[in-house]
Amino acid sequence: MGFLSTGMVIGLEEGFRTKQEEIADRQNQLTKDYRNEVKASIIKANDTIRTDRKKDDEAIRVSQGIISAISEDLPGLANKLKGLDQDTLIELGNSYLPNVRIQGDNIRTYKDLGNSLEKTIGTVLSRDKQIRETKAKAAEMKTVEEQTQESFLDMFSPTKQGQSDRARIDRGVTKEQREAIERGFAPKERRIIEGVAPQAKERLSPSELYRFSKDSDSAVERIDKEKLPTKEMRNAQDVAKTLIDLSEGEISRSDASSMDVYIEKLIDQNIKFTPENTRKIREDIRDRGTNTVLSEIKEGNYKLPDTKPEVKSNNTPKKDDTEDTDDTTVKGLNLKELLEKEGLTKGRTVEKKDGFIVTVTNKDKTKIFDVHVDKEFNVTKKVSK
Repeated sequence: MGFLSTGMVIGLEEGFRTKQEEIADRQNQLTKDYRNEVKASIIKANDTIRTDRKKDDEAIRVSQGIISAISEDLPGLANKLKGLDQDTLIELGNSYLPNVRIQGDNIRTYKDLGNSLEKTIGTVLSRDKQIRETKAKAAEMKTVEEQTQESFLDMFSPTKQGQSDRARIDRGVTKEQREAIERGFAPKERRIIEGVAPQAKERLSPSELYRFSKDSDSAVERIDKEKLPTKEMRNAQDVAKTLIDLSEGEISRSDASSMDVYIEKLIDQNIKFTPENTRKIREDIRDRGTNTVLSEIKEGNYKLPDTKPEVKSNNTPKKDDTEDTDDTTVKGLNLKELLEKEGLTKGRTVEKKDGFIVTVTNKDKTKIFDVHVDKEFNVTKKVSK
């Protein structure tokens, strides 16, 4: 049996050490290169994250706007929304962003969206539960990973040591940064909650309203003179303009460009555009709003408002209790509750310094009222017109 000489043993040891040093140098270079690559990737990822956060902030602002707008009228619903996970609020805000951009970023839009949310809150709460469960599972997995310890023997292997160093670099990358890197620094997908947001109501801009109002003159001029005599032309044009101008933008482009059609529909209902009739129609539009009047014109059942009878001094009619409501009767009600309680139809809304004046009509459209509300749409007064 042979034995290694002392010189051979020393040579083997030196060769082993040299080999280990070469491996260590190579691993150190790999680690250095990897650190530089990760550092560059983090810089790009952070740019993507900043963009994503701006979009998330916009979505949260929309959700908070809805919560704030309905906090007085629908406190129960508002409290449910306040308890949602932040990711749910982001998805909810994304769902309503098209509505806000089309209908306007204002309290009126947020109230409308909040009211529609009453019907779909179950879908939102279901999505919130799903998001919370997913986060809980992810947290459990992270805990298991953190409990995994490096082997003591790995410290004596240059290869294992290099892998360990690179693993520590990996652990310095946040979850957000890792997600941005994995999707190639593309913005993250803007998720929505399906089936929650209503169809957006498109509102025309002031410049569009002006253009359609101006174009309506030439459109009405094209109506056959046998149907619309020249002497009634200007009055018919005034009615068309009033329908557009008082719509507050809540009129479709199709309707705004079809005023000649609606004027002809009025003519087909034997309505003459005399100065008196024109005055009545324009006042009716002001009182009940473009959409209400236009809907009746489309259906072919529009009727001229009756002229109020003259009240003789020796025969004062009995006052109808429903014609005037003093402040004590409406105190404590918001606009929605008043409309539902009395079966009123909402018409034109005019903004004032301290709130709004909303014109409403009763069920059979025989009475018109001005409802005064504050900035939170709480009713302060209801006056018969």
